[in-house]
Amino acid sequence: MMESHQEFLNRVNSYQTPTLFDPRKCFTPSEGVGKKVARDGMFRSFFGDTVVFKIRQEEQQQIEHIAKSLYKSFGDCFAEQLDAKAYHVTLHDLVSENDLSQIAVQIFENELLIKDAFASLNPLQNSIKMKSVYLHNMVNTSIVLVLIPESKADYQELIRLKRILQMISPLNYPLTPHITLAYFNRLKIDQDKMKDLSRLATELYSESLHFSLHIDDLFYQKFINMNRYYDIFRIFDK
Repeated sequence: MMESHQEFLNRVNSYQTPTLFDPRKCFTPSEGVGKKVARDGMFRSFFGDTVVFKIRQEEQQQIEHIAKSLYKSFGDCFAEQLDAKAYHVTLHDLVSENDLSQIAVQIFENELLIKDAFASLNPLQNSIKMKSVYLHNMVNTSIVLVLIPESKADYQELIRLKRILQMISPLNYPLTPHITLAYFNRLKIDQDKMKDLSRLATELYSESLHFSLHIDDLFYQKFINMNRYYDIFRIFDK
């Protein structure tokens, strides 16, 4: 599903709300959290592959500051804390499942198809400039920092790369660039705590953060849970 630059901006801006949660009721994490998070809050085995931009160390530190503040005050609302090295911006989800045997063949095929698809393609830019726009409750699964490209040219390069992956493994939802800060655990959050968490999120996000998604940092990765990603190959290998 590809959008024009303006359609993308309209959609992403429409997600922004004053609070992370619906203040009229208690918050219940998505059923999908159970696929990724065990009852004790630790990450479950969850296998798959993906194409991501890795976040460089200086930018990891900015994100980690926000995440640590969330965990310091509301750690009981979240699964285990993500390692800063796991921070990334997903360009395209591929396949994932708790049972590796169900997707092993598809992962093998994805690796070959992606390597072939990018073998003769050259990036038009060395990096894609992005900026954050707000913190967001992503489908009741996680708190994320939503990003948008800083220019139309940055958006067009992002979508040019995305389109290739969409042909390999089609998705039925559009790209919303983001960095996951924390996954919820499997417990309900009462209304008072929910309001306090929303208030803290507003305080922590005081201004836009700026990121450069470097082409050298675009990788095909495999993962075994939401905190353990492994580089398989760099998409544009020199």
